Amino acid sequence: MEKISPGKKLIKIVSAGFVILSLIYFGSWQLIDILKPKTYAGEIFQIKITTEIFQNTYAHIRTQAMIRYGQMFDKIEPFLDLEAETWTQLILLQEARQKRITVANKEIIEEIAKNPSFIQNNAFDARLYKTILRNYLQTDPKNFEDGVRESLMIQKLYDQVTASATFTEQQLAEEFKNRRREIQFSYLLLSADDYKKDVSVTEEEAKTYYEENREAFLKPPSINLEYIKLTYLPDAGVQKKVETKYKAKAIYKEFSENPDLNVLGQKYGFPVKESGYFGKDKPKFDIGLNFEDLLKAFKMKKNDIQEPVELTDGYIVYQVKDKKAAYIPDFPELLADVKDTLTFRKAKDITLKQAEGYLKNIQQAWNAVEGPKDFQQITQGLGLKTQQTPLLAQEQILSLLEVEPASKESVSVLNDENKVSAPVATSKGHILLHLDTLRPITDKTFHEQQKEFAEQITGERKEKVFAEFVQDTKKKAALREITAP
Repeated sequence: MEKISPGKKLIKIVSAGFVILSLIYFGSWQLIDILKPKTYAGEIFQIKITTEIFQNTYAHIRTQAMIRYGQMFDKIEPFLDLEAETWTQLILLQEARQKRITVANKEIIEEIAKNPSFIQNNAFDARLYKTILRNYLQTDPKNFEDGVRESLMIQKLYDQVTASATFTEQQLAEEFKNRRREIQFSYLLLSADDYKKDVSVTEEEAKTYYEENREAFLKPPSINLEYIKLTYLPDAGVQKKVETKYKAKAIYKEFSENPDLNVLGQKYGFPVKESGYFGKDKPKFDIGLNFEDLLKAFKMKKNDIQEPVELTDGYIVYQVKDKKAAYIPDFPELLADVKDTLTFRKAKDITLKQAEGYLKNIQQAWNAVEGPKDFQQITQGLGLKTQQTPLLAQEQILSLLEVEPASKESVSVLNDENKVSAPVATSKGHILLHLDTLRPITDKTFHEQQKEFAEQITGERKEKVFAEFVQDTKKKAALREITAP
């Protein structure tokens, strides 16, 4: 039997002790991590999403935006709704997992290797890759590659959902000729705004409409700012303006010790005001902040205070008093909005009936004329005022007149034998169209541009199909954001 020297025995004892201590030390940290209470950013598909998962995906979204916009990112970032994009991505990733969509490591490597940002001398440069990640994107390979995996999963989901969104050659030819033919219209516009005075909406009607269209009244995330505006006196010189600046800085500094703007406002002799709740879709410019600064406020946490912002007429110090996640307000809160919406819809229905009546009169007058017909002369004889579009491609005309998608087909059927349209719905009401000039597209032009056009409209159809899929999936997900206290 081998004898163990006292020295070796001591080494073994110390080593064993070190292993035990290591297990206790690292195990305790793991235990602490497990026992540490988790915070949640929200819930989708009745699954709680931890703040950590949300922040990781948010970082991936932001990194992709930095790559997409390059040097313009800092200027564009305030106008991006990265939080909303993050929730959409999390919802789509969950849907992709449900469809058993996966991404192999090899696919991630290939995707990164073909990114032009990481190519030097016509080859992928690993050193350049790590340098860009570290110095510009401020991330590490693992996080970046996790983000690439998520992007590829969603791309595969997109491909799967839109696989059937294609055109036959005949459909392409018809669509090309309808869109690219040059046309000029005379048109009679009946605006819903002109008929609102003839409409009344009862509270009962408004409530029924609200119950049937609740999703249409979803309010986006909103914030309420509490602020002190330090306005220059009318005759303030340089010294007074500098004093105002330092008062604003003093309020900001003292807030950390006494987080109550009302107390600080009284101390320095400035009133404290509230903006009221507002969302990114309807920013409150009346408090003096520009759009970029208002968007920054949405990234702040509740009770956070912003350093003084210089305005044209002074300074403003503000804090986020409260934040609200997206929600559908109760009917009493929305009564006025619902009535306005329903009033417009009813007025638009009147424009349809009016357009149908005018069309009947125009057709009778049209049929009574022997020989060449003059639409302008006929409508003037009926006391109707028409306008005329420029000569443009049909798709440009439809955009100019704000024709609703469901009515575009009724425009496409107009030709030299059928010059007057049925009532066409637009965002403003209804219009009647008369085809003044038509320059058709030849088969030769179609074949010359077929490939490019096919890519364009197939892409449009795929985007439309996927957008509808995303909206349906978001409804199923029933996102519920959890606002941090």
